[in-house]
Amino acid sequence: MSIEQILEQVISRELLAISKKSRRIMILAPVVSDRKGEYTQLFTDLLKKGFSKARVDGEIRDLSDDFLLIKTNKHTIEVVVDRLVLDKDSSKDQSQLSRLHQSLEAAAKLGEGLVIVAEVLDASLEFPANPKKMEDHLYSERFACPVDNIALADIEPRPPAVYLPLPAAGRRSRPGDQQVVRRADRHPVRACARPAWMDL
Repeated sequence: MSIEQILEQVISRELLAISKKSRRIMILAPVVSDRKGEYTQLFTDLLKKGFSKARVDGEIRDLSDDFLLIKTNKHTIEVVVDRLVLDKDSSKDQSQLSRLHQSLEAAAKLGEGLVIVAEVLDASLEFPANPKKMEDHLYSERFACPVDNIALADIEPRPPAVYLPLPAAGRRSRPGDQQVVRRADRHPVRACARPAWMDL
């Protein structure tokens, strides 16, 4: 899914929902997803790059504020790349389209191909500095269905399953080995893949 396709999706999704009122959106770049750490250096680096806000564990925070994350807890961090207001004329406004394109491109680069477009649902008339209610739409440059463009989160490896080894030939069985042999009915291959003709 290219940046142009993401832009088209964002514009169509938002403008189709617009009646007489405008829509407030934030472009977010996911940089940490459910991982442990304090991320003090990350926040410092983001400030140096010109970013001032991030959504940390679902809450919009100012990166210049003095706050500390619990190292042993898992955290999710999404950088606020831009905040925009879309209306029915946005699809014709070249300057706004250019800004949205640049913001999506910057978010995808920072988020390694992932972009979150969060619609702000707070009841206030103005764009709140730190929104509380948001509806997220995830877009991906790498993992997307070619038919309907449904984006998937990044694929991560899972810890492998642990199996006890079967006893080697000529070696006395240990308690753990005996348990595995019994579980496999002493024929581990046939127990898992028993040909149909053996039951005739």
